[in-house]
Amino acid sequence: MEQLCDRQGTAEATNEDPVLSVLYSDEYYAAQKAKRQGLGLIKFIGELCKLQMLTERIMHECVKKLLGNVENQEEEIESLCNILTTVGSLLDTSTPKARAHLDVYFCRMNEQCKSNSVGSQMQFMLQGVIGPPQLRRYMKL
Repeated sequence: MEQLCDRQGTAEATNEDPVLSVLYSDEYYAAQKAKRQGLGLIKFIGELCKLQMLTERIMHECVKKLLGNVENQEEEIESLCNILTTVGSLLDTSTPKARAHLDVYFCRMNEQCKSNSVGSQMQFMLQGVIGPPQLRRYMKL
């Protein structure tokens, strides 16, 4: 096990085990870096909205794009959950029209949560966003 923590040991381990070679490959690290940057960008966009530097309309468009994109479903769901965690309460306290949009978003998220095509980790992430007490009214879906 000490070999895996050691940088020299990883080179030896990757030659022996194909699973470890995938874990320690440059592509894996590049993909993880891109994922972190993407989630950071989503969080940044949400914070800009909280500071009223972006409009609610822009946030609704972002959420619609994330809900509508079926490619890279896992990344899109994670980004959607991140952005709704950041600005969901702000969007919820605005106009009745915005609340109606949120009802549609949560209904769609509930459908995705019940879908077999979504992995269990993403289902729990969706349930975590749908389930907080301040959003209980959406649970009647």
